[in-house]
Amino acid sequence: ASHYFFFHSVSKLFRGWIERLDRERFEVIVYDFNTGAPDGWATAIGNAAAHVRRNVGDAAGWAKQIAADRLDVLVYPEIGMETVAVRLACLRLAPVQCVAWGHPVTTGLPEIDFFLSSALMEPGDGDSHYTERLVRLPNLSICYSPIATDTAARSRTSLGFDADDVVFVSCQSLYKYLPRFDGVFPAIASREPKARFLFLADAHSHTTERFKSRLARAFASAGLEAGRHVVIADRVPPAEFPSLLKAGDIYLDSLGWSGGNTSLEAATVGLPIVTLPGSLMRSRHTAASLWQMGLDRYVARDIAGYVGRA
Repeated sequence: ASHYFFFHSVSKLFRGWIERLDRERFEVIVYDFNTGAPDGWATAIGNAAAHVRRNVGDAAGWAKQIAADRLDVLVYPEIGMETVAVRLACLRLAPVQCVAWGHPVTTGLPEIDFFLSSALMEPGDGDSHYTERLVRLPNLSICYSPIATDTAARSRTSLGFDADDVVFVSCQSLYKYLPRFDGVFPAIASREPKARFLFLADAHSHTTERFKSRLARAFASAGLEAGRHVVIADRVPPAEFPSLLKAGDIYLDSLGWSGGNTSLEAATVGLPIVTLPGSLMRSRHTAASLWQMGLDRYVARDIAGYVGRA
């Protein structure tokens, strides 16, 4: 059950669960909360299920529909990013109710029994981070299919880069960049004068402006000018995102809240990745992907190591 069964990070991560469950053991019903017209991904996900429910109405209507289907298990790929899922998760609609890591934080809800996570992503004390019972599924836990990357790379000149710049791509949502880590970017630029950092603007302009102001202060404190090193590009349609990644030389993972899909897509286009795992699962997505690939050398142990590897 999800709002995000279209071309979205949640469906990219968890579509494989729906498609690959053993049909001799499971009857799969998809509850698609999105009220827009289904795109190709939503259609494919619906076709993979025994039944698909759409356009049922508000949360109360969905609750009646789900209860009427008399489920054995109800799985939410995420809870926390969209209101219908949050409202329904407060109800007991199936005897076993689970959430996956599409939003990588405990729900805090007694009605959610299990948090379906990744064995590679979870720290040793991960059980204490959830009100749900933690389930460490093998490896990354997902059945991931790389997205198409046949688009040409974006012109570096069009992005404001010179031919000999060293372009560090860090294209996470800006809310993932915590102020206490602003200093890593000027620290890298101090060691690589041709470093340029590519970020993506937020959907809300005031968030972008606050981020630019923070970086300006961080670079100034290091005796550097942010305008010489920082580029904040306009957001691009999802289908064009690989072309933006290809314009870079190195992918810098966000600290404290790691990239999931973005890091997988950076690996798909061949960018070397630098990451620093933290104490919570949401800061360890990228590290887990690198460990799975045997690329431990890209995983730093501290801030100094992160800057040095970059």
